[in-house]
Parts: sequence; structure tokens; C-alpha cells
Amino acid sequence: MFARFRLNLLTSVLVCLSSILLFQESLAGPPVRMAGPGRRLAMMAKDVDKILDGARKDADQSKAVRLERHKVTNCTIAADKLRKATKKIAELEDMAGPENAIVTGITQKYEASKKYVNEVCAEIRQGLLADTNAPQDLYKGSDKGKFREMIISEWKKAYPNDEILAVRFHKANFERTKTKRWNGAIKQWQYNDVSALAVSVIVKDDERVASIFMAFINKDNQDGSLNVGVNTKYGEYIVREMLIKNLK
Repeated sequence: MFARFRLNLLTSVLVCLSSILLFQESLAGPPVRMAGPGRRLAMMAKDVDKILDGARKDADQSKAVRLERHKVTNCTIAADKLRKATKKIAELEDMAGPENAIVTGITQKYEASKKYVNEVCAEIRQGLLADTNAPQDLYKGSDKGKFREMIISEWKKAYPNDEILAVRFHKANFERTKTKRWNGAIKQWQYNDVSALAVSVIVKDDERVASIFMAFINKDNQDGSLNVGVNTKYGEYIVREMLIKNLK
């Protein structure tokens, strides 16, 4: 009799536990599904699609404004968006291959958008190219040669296919920034003291045109360490174009 009582008690406990688990599952809702490769590919393609739409919109705005400098700005931004789209499409190709239907579709839209932007901005671009000269060398520090080698070395690592035509130190001095912030975890102030020297890297596009990109020599004034910033090709930095014949 006692054994039967224990068996009934155990059965009751198991039933209760099952009910609790079912109740918890009902509260939790349906299981979360992680995005697979196909979904990620579609999301990335959608992102590129928005970038290309933005490039066309910027080109259209260049036709609507009167001030020449605004036209130049809009066309430059459109060109930067196309450059950003190029990088993302390369990532899509690495992920799914160039023959993938999504990749093929977004590549076709890129080519159409590039053609449209170039046609709209052609006249403005030609005038801008003719007026743009290479930045002057203003930095006179004795470490200029060392910095030049550092820039070229890091740029080639990041962009091995680029042909660097020149590196120009268009800033005469480092720009220093000091900051402090309270770190609640360790209960003390943390200080930063850094300096940055902006540099222009001129890269060949074709036999006629070159692009002027930004790069930076960064210095930690607390320990004296140096590092080079070259992740500037597809970000927020405006890229200018010039005729190679104007490189003097």
C-alpha cells in the first residue's frame, strides 16, 4: 500500500512538472528563428538597394539646386554611395557567388545607377576635375619620410590593388584632442590625449583621373605610440577627383 502511495505521488509530481513546462512555453511564445545565409543575403542586398536609390536621389538633387557648390556636393555624395555599394556587392559575391540571382540583380541595378549618376553629373564632374589640383605638402616635420612610408605600407595592406600616385601632407600640424570620462566600474577618471595628422593619398583610377582619399597618422601622447588610419575609402569621408595631369 505504501509503495502504491509513493507511485501515485511520483505520478502527480510528474504531471505537475509537465503542466508547468507547458505553461512556460506558452508564455515564451514561438521559438526564435535565427536568420540563415539566404535571409542574410537578402538583407544585405536590400541595404545595397537603398544605397543605390540614395545615389540616384543625390544626383537628381544636383539638377534641382542652383548653387554650383551644392551641385558638386550632391554629385560627390552620389559617387561615394556608389563606391560604398561596390564594396558591399563584393561581399555579396564572396558570400553567394556572382551567379546568384540576388547578386546578379543587385549588380545590374548598380550598373544602371552608376550610368545614371555619371550621366547626370557628367558636366559638373568635368568642371570639378579641371579645377581640382593636388593638395600641397605643408607638414615640415623631420618624421615626414617615416610617416609617408607608414601610410603607403598600411594602404597597400588594406587596398592591394590600388596604385598610389602620391602622398601629400596637406596639414601643417597635428591636431590635438584631450578628453576625460568617469569610469564608474573602477571609480576613477580616465584621460585620453591624442593627436592626428591628416594626409591625402592620391590613387590612380584610370589613365586620366585619380581620386584623393584621406588617411591619418594617429599619435597617443601619453605613451608615444603611433598608428595609421586608412579605413577611409568607404565611410563618411568625402573623396575628391582630379586629373592626373594636374598632379604637380
